[in-house]
Amino acid sequence: MNEEVMDVDLDSVENFALLRLRVNDESFAHIEVRPCSGEGVVLQIFQIMGDNSRKAVKWIPNIPIN
Repeated sequence: MNEEVMDVDLDSVENFALLRLRVNDESFAHIEVRPCSGEGVVLQIFQIMGDNSRKAVKWIPNIPIN
């Protein structure tokens, strides 16, 4: 198995951002990055289902930004 590391640079964490994870032009997950109160962000991870609907699988609140 090959390891691949990708850096994703956001212009800021003051606005909503959507990261789409894809293989062979098919999305399998979305990661939403949202600002939260204070100096942090909230991450929410969605699984993309066969009918292109999204199922929330993980919510990570208040990750501090240094």
